[in-house]
Amino acid sequence: MSVIRTTKLTKTFQSVRAISDVDIDITPGAITGFLGPNGAGKSTTMNILMGFIAASSGEAWLFDEKVSVGNAAARRDVGFLSNSTALDKSLTAAQEIEYFGHLAGGYDKKYVAELTKRLGLDATQKIGKLSTGNYQKVGLVIALMHKPKLLVLDEPTNGLDPLVQAEFNKIILDLKESGSTIFISSHILSEVQELCDEFIFIKRGKIVAQLTKRELLARSHDNLTVRPSAKQREKLLAFLKQQGIVYKIDQVDLEAEFMKYYEDDHA
Repeated sequence: MSVIRTTKLTKTFQSVRAISDVDIDITPGAITGFLGPNGAGKSTTMNILMGFIAASSGEAWLFDEKVSVGNAAARRDVGFLSNSTALDKSLTAAQEIEYFGHLAGGYDKKYVAELTKRLGLDATQKIGKLSTGNYQKVGLVIALMHKPKLLVLDEPTNGLDPLVQAEFNKIILDLKESGSTIFISSHILSEVQELCDEFIFIKRGKIVAQLTKRELLARSHDNLTVRPSAKQREKLLAFLKQQGIVYKIDQVDLEAEFMKYYEDDHA
């Protein structure tokens, strides 16, 4: 069974085609990075998956339930973070989290307290007074609080400092360990390259590649050279050994391989 599946998903806004013939197939338990420059079609795809906007053509399924604007059942086991989350600025973070918790029929207060602590969120503050990073933390808690079977996260680390990003990664890995599937978009490759099991690259509204990390390494290991720190080198070699990948070089830079699929022609 696929957790997310799309076939020839296309969306046109007036005369502008935002995405074209997008085919995605994500299996249970994977952390998938959805990568591309700003304006590539990542948010449009995610908004269609969540039933916020209708596709112009093509189809999408979540857990084999067909997605449509009116079909809430398809999103029942999904946690979502938008790249433009709208929250009530007159409420405290705790009040907003509680509101969304009750909308879903209840929530685990102990787990919410754990999330707010791990993300460093002061939930007593009013949302209207929060910084960009703390505002983002509220959206993350709301998306994560029910330990959903599927997480769809659009640019989730926006505004987060490096220490909070590291803790966020640990939370995501914890959820994967418990059986969740995660679909995470980013235009900053370094933020997801260690976290994800596979990568989907989108450019100008079209999918240009869907590859596992192992496949990327297999493509790149013959000709990519960098000089990583001793700590990075040790981690990389341990990963290669774990994956059973044969290599004849001392340094590998995944970023260079990623850029083959990521770069904008107009950059």
